[in-house]
Amino acid sequence: MLNKIDDQSIVIILPEGRMKRAGGLDASGRPMTVRGGIADILEPLESGRILIVCSGGLHHIQVPGQSRWPKLFKTVRARLEIMEIDTYKAGVIAASEDGDFRRAIIKDLTARRDLQCPALEDPSLKAD
Repeated sequence: MLNKIDDQSIVIILPEGRMKRAGGLDASGRPMTVRGGIADILEPLESGRILIVCSGGLHHIQVPGQSRWPKLFKTVRARLEIMEIDTYKAGVIAASEDGDFRRAIIKDLTARRDLQCPALEDPSLKAD
């Protein structure tokens, strides 16, 4: 897959990492973590754009292990951020404590997720 990404590609990142269960935690009861594979995609790229998507989760649409089919007509909330890959990488490395690219990407995406993920439910929109 990495060989197919070039400066004409759009890389979309969903930094949540693992599927949440109905209570918002993973199957082991832990909070969501950002997985490091995104660093493997970003590291060789020198240019292009990245779209980071921070969502409140999709576990209210299809709860893992509880439903076979997704629920229809549910609201999905997300915040989108698009930036140049070279600028993003330079900023992440400049802010890193030890220069470890993978660890710096995970730390940055975790911070973005925690800061930017919208609330899953907006009480004013409830139609149930």
